[in-house]
Amino acid sequence: MSPKIVFLTGQKNYYIYTHLYKIFKKIVDPQYIMITIFDNFLSKKNKLWILSNLILERKYFLSRIPYFRKQNIYKKNLKTIVQHLCIKDFSSFIQETLGLEYNNIIIRILSHKFYNNQILYDFALTRGLNIQFNKTYPYSSIFFLGWFFDGKIVNIRSHQKEFQKFLNKSQISRYTPSYPLDQIIFELNKKIHHWRNNYNEPNLYKIMNDYFFWRIWFWLKRRHKKKGSKWLYEKYWNQSTSRKWVLSSNNEYLILLRK
Repeated sequence: MSPKIVFLTGQKNYYIYTHLYKIFKKIVDPQYIMITIFDNFLSKKNKLWILSNLILERKYFLSRIPYFRKQNIYKKNLKTIVQHLCIKDFSSFIQETLGLEYNNIIIRILSHKFYNNQILYDFALTRGLNIQFNKTYPYSSIFFLGWFFDGKIVNIRSHQKEFQKFLNKSQISRYTPSYPLDQIIFELNKKIHHWRNNYNEPNLYKIMNDYFFWRIWFWLKRRHKKKGSKWLYEKYWNQSTSRKWVLSSNNEYLILLRK
């Protein structure tokens, strides 16, 4: 099996774990997880290495034109192209592995322990790069970017502690009855926006929407004890459609999570 790496910078980190799952399915006997973090791309020394190779070893760059086209990285900026080239070459030192890259963090799944770390540091030194972090862990479970990957049972799922932490921070019940609803919506939207960009695993979207709907509904019922459900709907969900309920107040609209 030749070494292969998938570049996921710019993707939601949910896709990282989808790819990790695929990698574990492909490797017959995964034993170790190796995590490496690079920096100093386009540093002075890195630029000197690029210039020397561009002038003296044009074949190095010309041979990678098919790779540029396949990955569409020729459309990206220079720094991204340099990152892809260096990380791709770095991966060639560790044979028979599969992995992924996310924001200069490289995660590789190994079937045996890699002992020759010095060759990796020599590679980084030659390219004018810096290895911020490089460590190999036994194959078991990983907590990474707010997600939990349990290698023993080979499943990908949202980290429950992170999910519960998010809901606890978003408790509507902590607001007093006189607190403006539009301000509550504004604060909730900030939290939901952050969750959507980082942890929005599709299987949770309905749970999240139902949770916020009922928490807000009961909070409003306590706020307007003498009012009925129809009055609440007409006052706070008057922007709703036949397909979805939309909570609004003073031009603030609660974000709904979607697949």
